[in-house]
Amino acid sequence: PFTDKSRKNYVEADLRNGDLSGLDLSGADFRWAQYNRHTRWPQGFNFHSCGAIGPGANLAGRVMRDAVLRGVDLRGTNLRGADMRGADMRGCHLEGADLRSTKLHGANLSRCQMRGVHLEGARFSTMTEWPAGFDPATAGARVEL
Repeated sequence: PFTDKSRKNYVEADLRNGDLSGLDLSGADFRWAQYNRHTRWPQGFNFHSCGAIGPGANLAGRVMRDAVLRGVDLRGTNLRGADMRGADMRGCHLEGADLRSTKLHGANLSRCQMRGVHLEGARFSTMTEWPAGFDPATAGARVEL
């Protein structure tokens, strides 16, 4: 489906399982686009830092308030210092993700896979929802009223 070689606007595009390998993506806008581990990229293209959301993405410091990311694969993603207040992340795969110093007030992380998540210095509120049995304080996060 990605055959327009001159396309530069991928804002909010669903790139999961897509093949972009034959395209020139220089200067393309990938804000809020989502990819997965099956997305094919051009050789040498730094998709982890292009602004798209997916496994291994560098989203450090990004403002993602009230984002709807249900079930998104964020394994190994760098969300350090991101503003995720009010985000709906139910069912996300967060294994190995870096959420240090992230703002999680009112976020919904229920049913997320949290193995190996780095939460040191992350802040959350009493309205933040966590997976059953997960203790954010033990993982290094702190509650703010």
